[in-house]
Amino acid sequence: MTPTTNFKERAVKPQFKLLRVCFAVIIGLLVAGGVLIALVVNKLGPFAAPSVAQANESKVAQLKTYTRFSSAAFLTDRASFSTWNCVLCKRPEMQVKKEHIYIIRSAENTFLEHPAIVVVSDLLKTIIVSVRGSHSLGDWSQDLNALLKAFPVTISRNMTTGERMVNASSAIVMPMKETILATLIDYPKGKQSKVHSGFLNEWQLLKPLVIPIIANLTSIFPLYDVTFTGHSLGGAIALLGAADCVYSGVLPGAKTAAITIGQPRVGNAAFRELVLSMKLKEISRVVNYNDPVPHLGLEAWGYNHIENQFYVDSESKVFTCDDASHGGEDTNCENTQLLPLGITAHMNYLGIRMTLDE
Repeated sequence: MTPTTNFKERAVKPQFKLLRVCFAVIIGLLVAGGVLIALVVNKLGPFAAPSVAQANESKVAQLKTYTRFSSAAFLTDRASFSTWNCVLCKRPEMQVKKEHIYIIRSAENTFLEHPAIVVVSDLLKTIIVSVRGSHSLGDWSQDLNALLKAFPVTISRNMTTGERMVNASSAIVMPMKETILATLIDYPKGKQSKVHSGFLNEWQLLKPLVIPIIANLTSIFPLYDVTFTGHSLGGAIALLGAADCVYSGVLPGAKTAAITIGQPRVGNAAFRELVLSMKLKEISRVVNYNDPVPHLGLEAWGYNHIENQFYVDSESKVFTCDDASHGGEDTNCENTQLLPLGITAHMNYLGIRMTLDE
């Protein structure tokens, strides 16, 4: 398969810049209001020490590496990125096979365009799928589409042929027969599994483009794992992608990981049970102590996080949390922070900025 760089420079019209600013203000107000509601509903207490010991240096180094790969997904419009020549890309732990750099756009030049990258790391011995976090008006509109929707949604148990593809150049989605499963024979605990509608919509657009690439790369590198990563909305899509690939039989759970940064809650308690029953090699989510986004969607709306949480405290120390004993969310970690919460904390993780600038 020939790598798709699909790169171009695009100017942003002034009126769209103004729209983005206005929309960002609205999103900020909604996030702040949602978090305040969460604080009242959950009756959060004062700050307490995490339940488990401080994470070791090797684990922190791993989380930083995937934070950088999540940040890299914001750079897909840069000329230097198509050749993996950006400043971030030059770091030793970020080295990838340059003949296998895939830049994917779910619906190019449309309101719902959402990019992801797929690369191969010999150092990590893994195929990395990194999904960009929220950036466009389309992304933010999907963030707000918080109604719970049945998951999984299947088109076919075998997506590896790529026969049903999203045409990225014309943004036309080819006809797909969509069937919501009434029962899940393979994973009976997931019968009532539901997820955030907007996150699922974004993954459904990326899915027919990502899966054929994964299938090709796993045939070339059969001993490598596949790790899904992303920041914020990208983290939510990454978790859904990992779960969907394992459910559909594209990937084995034992060779699939999801490592997310500043990820909001994705689904309900049944979704958590479904994902845990898949026995993924790793599920890790990094959470800043004062990031408001991991508090969304609200538990009062039926949302649950999935363990394991790595909590970054006010002194930038990273702790593992006992999420498993607390229904997916350790009450001594992210749920201990009352105020202040700030969007700056959402865009800076482990000393790494999520930014469009190199």
